[in-house]
Amino acid sequence: MLPQGGLYAYRAASPARRFLRRLAGTAAASWVLARTGDHIDRLVFRASHGRQTLLGAVSGLPIVMLSTAGARSGLTSSVPLVAIPYGEGVGVVASNFGGHHHPAWYYNLLACPRAFISVDGVTTAVVARIASGEERKRLWELDTLNYPARRLYQRRAGNRDIPIFVLAPEPAVDVAAGPV
Repeated sequence: MLPQGGLYAYRAASPARRFLRRLAGTAAASWVLARTGDHIDRLVFRASHGRQTLLGAVSGLPIVMLSTAGARSGLTSSVPLVAIPYGEGVGVVASNFGGHHHPAWYYNLLACPRAFISVDGVTTAVVARIASGEERKRLWELDTLNYPARRLYQRRAGNRDIPIFVLAPEPAVDVAAGPV
Protein backbone atom coordinates (compact mmCIF):
# COMPACT_ATOMS: atom_id res chain seq x y z
CA MET A 1 0.00 0.00 0.00
CA LEU A 2 2.19 2.84 1.28
CA PRO A 3 5.96 2.67 1.56
CA GLN A 4 7.18 2.27 5.14
CA GLY A 5 9.94 4.33 6.70
CA GLY A 6 10.78 8.00 6.64
CA LEU A 7 9.66 8.84 3.11
CA TYR A 8 7.05 11.27 4.45
CA ALA A 9 9.00 12.36 7.52
CA TYR A 10 8.55 15.96 8.59
CA ARG A 11 12.29 16.45 8.95
CA ALA A 12 12.84 15.20 5.37
CA ALA A 13 10.23 17.58 3.92
CA SER A 14 11.23 20.84 2.28
CA PRO A 15 10.86 24.02 4.35
CA ALA A 16 7.80 24.97 2.27
CA ARG A 17 6.12 21.62 2.94
CA ARG A 18 6.92 21.82 6.67
CA PHE A 19 5.38 25.30 6.74
CA LEU A 20 2.23 24.07 4.99
CA ARG A 21 1.88 21.11 7.38
CA ARG A 22 1.97 23.50 10.33
CA LEU A 23 -0.27 26.09 8.66
CA ALA A 24 -2.97 23.44 8.15
CA GLY A 25 -3.47 23.35 11.92
CA THR A 26 -4.45 26.98 12.25
CA ALA A 27 -8.13 27.74 12.71
CA ALA A 28 -8.35 29.77 9.49
CA ALA A 29 -6.60 27.19 7.29
CA SER A 30 -8.61 24.35 8.85
CA TRP A 31 -11.83 26.21 8.14
CA VAL A 32 -10.88 26.63 4.47
CA LEU A 33 -9.61 23.05 4.11
CA ALA A 34 -12.72 21.57 5.74
CA ARG A 35 -14.95 23.34 3.23
CA THR A 36 -12.90 23.09 0.03
CA GLY A 37 -10.06 20.57 0.39
CA ASP A 38 -12.07 17.38 -0.12
CA HIS A 39 -13.81 18.75 -3.22
CA ILE A 40 -10.58 19.92 -4.86
CA ASP A 41 -8.74 16.72 -3.94
CA ARG A 42 -11.48 14.55 -5.45
CA LEU A 43 -11.22 16.48 -8.75
CA VAL A 44 -7.42 16.19 -8.84
CA PHE A 45 -7.67 12.51 -7.87
CA ARG A 46 -10.04 11.80 -10.80
CA ALA A 47 -7.95 13.84 -13.23
CA SER A 48 -4.78 11.96 -12.22
CA HIS A 49 -6.53 8.57 -12.58
CA GLY A 50 -6.28 7.91 -8.84
CA ARG A 51 -2.60 8.70 -8.53
CA GLN A 52 -2.48 12.08 -6.77
CA THR A 53 -4.33 14.67 -4.71
CA LEU A 54 -3.56 18.36 -4.44
CA LEU A 55 -2.97 18.08 -0.68
CA GLY A 56 -0.58 15.18 -1.20
CA ALA A 57 1.36 16.99 -3.93
CA VAL A 58 1.65 20.25 -1.99
CA SER A 59 2.31 18.85 1.50
CA GLY A 60 4.21 15.68 0.64
CA LEU A 61 1.95 13.75 3.01
CA PRO A 62 0.69 10.27 2.14
CA ILE A 63 -2.95 10.56 1.12
CA VAL A 64 -5.42 7.70 0.63
CA MET A 65 -8.86 7.99 -0.89
CA LEU A 66 -11.20 6.16 1.51
CA SER A 67 -14.48 4.88 0.03
CA THR A 68 -17.18 3.81 2.49
CA ALA A 69 -20.85 2.91 2.41
CA GLY A 70 -22.99 5.59 4.07
CA ALA A 71 -24.13 4.61 7.58
CA ARG A 72 -27.71 5.70 6.84
CA SER A 73 -27.96 5.97 3.07
CA GLY A 74 -25.82 3.00 2.06
CA LEU A 75 -24.48 5.12 -0.82
CA THR A 76 -20.74 5.03 -1.49
CA SER A 77 -18.79 8.17 -0.70
CA SER A 78 -15.08 8.90 -0.90
CA VAL A 79 -12.87 11.20 1.12
CA PRO A 80 -9.14 11.93 0.91
CA LEU A 81 -7.32 11.35 4.22
CA VAL A 82 -3.78 11.73 5.50
CA ALA A 83 -2.54 8.19 6.08
CA ILE A 84 -0.09 6.68 8.51
CA PRO A 85 1.84 3.79 6.94
CA TYR A 86 1.32 0.94 9.41
CA GLY A 87 2.22 -2.70 8.87
CA GLU A 88 0.39 -4.08 5.84
CA GLY A 89 -2.23 -1.33 6.04
CA VAL A 90 -2.62 2.27 7.10
CA GLY A 91 -3.88 4.30 10.01
CA VAL A 92 -6.31 7.19 9.51
CA VAL A 93 -7.21 9.79 12.13
CA ALA A 94 -10.80 10.98 12.56
CA SER A 95 -9.77 14.50 13.58
CA ASN A 96 -12.31 16.38 11.42
CA PHE A 97 -9.92 19.36 11.40
CA GLY A 98 -10.40 19.73 15.15
CA GLY A 99 -14.18 19.90 15.00
CA HIS A 100 -16.31 18.99 18.00
CA HIS A 101 -17.94 16.10 16.10
CA HIS A 102 -16.53 13.03 14.38
CA PRO A 103 -16.42 13.15 10.57
CA ALA A 104 -19.12 11.29 8.61
CA TRP A 105 -16.68 8.61 7.45
CA TYR A 106 -16.13 7.65 11.13
CA TYR A 107 -19.81 6.68 11.46
CA ASN A 108 -19.70 4.95 8.07
CA LEU A 109 -16.81 2.71 9.22
CA LEU A 110 -18.58 1.93 12.50
CA ALA A 111 -21.69 0.85 10.60
CA CYS A 112 -19.76 -1.13 7.97
CA PRO A 113 -16.04 -1.70 8.62
CA ARG A 114 -15.45 -3.01 5.10
CA ALA A 115 -14.22 -0.25 2.81
CA PHE A 116 -11.80 0.52 0.00
CA ILE A 117 -8.71 2.69 -0.14
CA SER A 118 -7.02 3.94 -3.28
CA VAL A 119 -3.32 4.75 -3.34
CA ASP A 120 -1.26 5.52 -6.46
CA GLY A 121 -3.99 4.23 -8.76
CA VAL A 122 -4.44 0.92 -6.90
CA THR A 123 -7.63 0.18 -4.96
CA THR A 124 -7.52 -2.26 -2.05
CA ALA A 125 -10.37 -3.75 -0.01
CA VAL A 126 -9.79 -3.11 3.69
CA VAL A 127 -11.36 -3.86 7.03
CA ALA A 128 -11.38 -1.08 9.63
CA ARG A 129 -10.94 -1.31 13.39
CA ILE A 130 -10.39 1.36 16.00
CA ALA A 131 -6.91 1.39 17.52
CA SER A 132 -6.72 1.52 21.30
CA GLY A 133 -4.17 1.53 24.10
CA GLU A 134 -0.51 1.38 23.13
CA GLU A 135 -1.32 0.88 19.46
CA ARG A 136 -3.32 4.12 19.36
CA LYS A 137 -0.59 5.96 21.24
CA ARG A 138 2.05 4.74 18.75
CA LEU A 139 -0.08 5.71 15.74
CA TRP A 140 -0.73 9.17 17.21
CA GLU A 141 3.00 9.67 17.74
CA LEU A 142 3.79 8.59 14.16
CA ASP A 143 1.09 10.87 12.77
CA THR A 144 2.00 13.97 14.76
CA LEU A 145 5.69 13.55 13.93
CA ASN A 146 4.86 14.01 10.26
CA TYR A 147 1.73 16.15 10.54
CA PRO A 148 2.14 18.49 13.54
CA ALA A 149 -1.15 20.26 12.76
CA ARG A 150 -2.95 17.31 14.32
CA ARG A 151 -1.91 18.51 17.80
CA LEU A 152 -3.78 21.76 17.19
CA TYR A 153 -6.79 19.79 15.99
CA GLN A 154 -6.79 17.90 19.30
CA ARG A 155 -6.79 21.15 21.27
CA ARG A 156 -9.70 22.55 19.25
CA ALA A 157 -11.65 19.28 19.52
CA GLY A 158 -11.95 19.90 23.25
CA ASN A 159 -13.06 16.85 25.19
CA ARG A 160 -13.65 14.78 22.04
CA ASP A 161 -11.31 11.82 21.94
CA ILE A 162 -10.00 11.68 18.37
CA PRO A 163 -10.23 8.07 17.17
CA ILE A 164 -7.66 6.40 14.94
CA PHE A 165 -8.67 3.57 12.62
CA VAL A 166 -6.38 0.85 11.35
CA LEU A 167 -7.32 -0.13 7.80
CA ALA A 168 -5.91 -3.57 7.09
CA PRO A 169 -6.17 -5.37 3.75
CA GLU A 170 -9.15 -7.69 3.68
CA PRO A 171 -8.02 -11.31 3.56
CA ALA A 172 -8.35 -12.81 0.11
CA VAL A 173 -11.05 -15.41 -0.31
CA ASP A 174 -10.21 -18.47 -2.41
CA VAL A 175 -13.45 -18.99 -4.31
CA ALA A 176 -11.99 -21.95 -6.23
CA ALA A 177 -11.68 -23.94 -3.00
CA GLY A 178 -15.45 -23.94 -2.55
CA PRO A 179 -17.33 -24.07 0.77
CA VAL A 180 -15.49 -25.35 3.79
